[in-house]
Amino acid sequence: MKRLKNLMLFLAFIGIGLFGSTVYATDVITTTSNVKVETVTKDDKKVEIIVSEDKYVRITQPTKVNTSTFESKMNVMGETSQGTEITIEVYNTSLDKKGISLVKNVTVYTVKTVGITETFNQFIELLEGENKIVLIYTNEKDKKNKEKMIFYVTRESEEKKEFIKTYNVFQDSKTPFK
Repeated sequence: MKRLKNLMLFLAFIGIGLFGSTVYATDVITTTSNVKVETVTKDDKKVEIIVSEDKYVRITQPTKVNTSTFESKMNVMGETSQGTEITIEVYNTSLDKKGISLVKNVTVYTVKTVGITETFNQFIELLEGENKIVLIYTNEKDKKNKEKMIFYVTRESEEKKEFIKTYNVFQDSKTPFK
């Protein structure tokens, strides 16, 4: 009996090791991105920014490759060379009942050509679920032709927001407050 118990424990540990991603899976869609997050110092503060592979475009907001929010709109801000033309495409995806990703909506934003300040910003609409943000940049002078940056913003549901707002934590009456 003891051997059987030990064998079952051993198999359980092996199973968790091999299938750990399944055991700890979430409803977040696994995504790939072609950008890097770098830490820079501005005004004596360390700030994270998203940078394109060729380091031509820097996104200062959002600051993470996979961001989560409850807001319906987000301001995408960044820096690049003067004369760069930017287009932002937002692809909203959600999971169907079988867990397959479906593209629900595509919205295209054309940003004004980057001026002398070398900055840009654009408010984008976020739908519930995962929003794939594709920033396309072109600058003939610098030989950049429709280069792409890809990052993701997940808009959480209103139900989740309400759950968090109304979530109560009760302390066991036997355990004193510390």
